[in-house]
Amino acid sequence: MSQQSNLLISVAARLKALEAGLPVGYQPINSNLTAISALTTTAYGRAFLTFADEAAFKAAVNLEAGTDFLSPAAIAAAYQPLDSDLTSWAAITRASGFDTFVATPSSANLRSLLSDETGTGAAVFATSPTLVTPALGTPSALVLTNATGLPIGTGVSGLGTGVATFLATPSSANLAAALTNESGSGVVPFQETGTTTPTPTSSSGSFTTVSASLKYSKTGNVVDFTVTVTITTAGTAAGALLVPLPFTAASSSIAVGRETAAVGFILQGEIGAGGASMGILKYDNTTIIASGRTVVATGTYFT
Repeated sequence: MSQQSNLLISVAARLKALEAGLPVGYQPINSNLTAISALTTTAYGRAFLTFADEAAFKAAVNLEAGTDFLSPAAIAAAYQPLDSDLTSWAAITRASGFDTFVATPSSANLRSLLSDETGTGAAVFATSPTLVTPALGTPSALVLTNATGLPIGTGVSGLGTGVATFLATPSSANLAAALTNESGSGVVPFQETGTTTPTPTSSSGSFTTVSASLKYSKTGNVVDFTVTVTITTAGTAAGALLVPLPFTAASSSIAVGRETAAVGFILQGEIGAGGASMGILKYDNTTIIASGRTVVATGTYFT
């Protein structure tokens, strides 16, 4: 057959194929196979194409869910999904007690988790904690503005001899024992000062108009005083000028004075033992009482 005859036969075959709508060198397409003849596979790969169903596939690969791999339900139950906060929880080695603390974050569980804690009880935070019998050691700074119950004898250092005893029992004797340059003994005197406005009287008769002002200072049982008596109108008053004292005298005492408004006489005042007033006379034991006179007297006595 000539070359021209062969070419005509080839062209005729292709035209016949085109008329049938099938491209030359391809097999028909169906819903399950698009180009199986074009696939290049191994013999092992082609064997998978022969499995009739899922059971045949499972039997061939010999894999069992739950034994060789986890089912989706088992994976969801056994593993936590990754998120932005947790990338590899399984790779973290947790300390003993960590999981317990995370599940129940109590002070006791935190203490069990820690390995170098000190003390027991509840966790303490900075603002207004309540500590139970803590051992503070030597703090670098400590303010005891509201502290109570500090034992003076053992809680304060640097005190002089006897000072702790005096602070615990502040008696006069303990104060004297704590001092190093004291003089005398007995109880500690304290000073009291005041002003009174006593009402003067006389040993006989009565005043029409009279007033007085008395200033005193009492230290322990010693009373120092100065009194000013203004006799505006003497009335029938005569004899000794009697001035009430701020405290009763324990023993007799003498005061001195002077009339300052009229005659300038020197005066004497007498305080009797157990007396509550002082009697004032002129230096010669005569009366100083007269209208328009002012009497100033000063003295000291014991109560």
